[in-house]
Amino acid sequence: MNIGSVSTLAMSLQARKSVADTQRELLHLQGEQATGKKRDVAGDLGALTSRDILLREAFSEAEGFITSNKTLASRLEITQASLTGARDNANSFISNIVAALHGEFAIELIPDAALDLIGNLEGALNTSFGGRSIFAGTAVDQQALQLNDQVNGGTGFSPMQVIQDVIAAKPPVTDAATLNDLLTGPDGISTVFDSTHTNAAYRFNTTFYNGNTQGVTARIDAETAVNAGARADDPGARLIMEAAYTLAAIDPASMPSVEYRTVLESALDKVQRGIGLLEQTQAILGLSEQAIERAQTRHDLTLNVATRQINELEGADPYETAVRLSNATTQIEAAFSITARLSRLSLMNYL
Repeated sequence: MNIGSVSTLAMSLQARKSVADTQRELLHLQGEQATGKKRDVAGDLGALTSRDILLREAFSEAEGFITSNKTLASRLEITQASLTGARDNANSFISNIVAALHGEFAIELIPDAALDLIGNLEGALNTSFGGRSIFAGTAVDQQALQLNDQVNGGTGFSPMQVIQDVIAAKPPVTDAATLNDLLTGPDGISTVFDSTHTNAAYRFNTTFYNGNTQGVTARIDAETAVNAGARADDPGARLIMEAAYTLAAIDPASMPSVEYRTVLESALDKVQRGIGLLEQTQAILGLSEQAIERAQTRHDLTLNVATRQINELEGADPYETAVRLSNATTQIEAAFSITARLSRLSLMNYL
């Protein structure tokens, strides 16, 4: 079958489609020029699309770790500052004890000084970060330490009341034997702080400490987890608080001076050992801080490498885009020009 002529409607529709396609191409090229990215990344990359996906996954993972590690570093910084404050206050209290042992500090002032230390420890170890308790283990919604004069709703006792009850339950201290019984004997003061007292309500981990015993760790990269905090029930903190509560609750006039001197010496030993354990905790946290710094360096490197390679894969060549944009502009201008010329043609001009 022979076609004798071409429909003018078909020609018009074809011309219109050609102009529309060119206009779409022009818009896409303008988008590439503005963003610097290829319009159809998967279509342009083909088999390299899987590599592009892997690079983007590495980028996202590194970016996520950088953000979380910054938060973790800030949390550890506050933790270290709080522990340093606790140590400084404990060291100041040591000076009071030593002065009292040498007769340079009034014995009668020791209970008040011990109570001040307790308050300072509560302030340091009840620190929070972002509204989350730092020293309560994973029980971040709990205040780590019960304030010494506030009743614990779970047991019905305040920490100071527990110590006073333990002292009241023992016979008066008159010699070394009765003193040892009070400090380290069955249901003595030491059993409160090692949580072995027969009355569960008189134990450190029920009335004094409101957190849990789970350590806090954090992952700083895909393979490495670090110690991310300390707890108010750590051995160092317990030793210092045992010494402070003992001296705060015992009246120096309630026993012979020789026995009270023994109480001071025992408290001095506990505070010194407690400070040493806090220093060990801070050293461990310091290793975590160093590990975070090294991890951040690796993540920054990964981010930079991934960014460069992603840009190489997904980036549109600005010169090629400019040439294609110029060609598309020329085509559409020519189409509009021809359309305009045709619209001005009239049969009357040739009669």
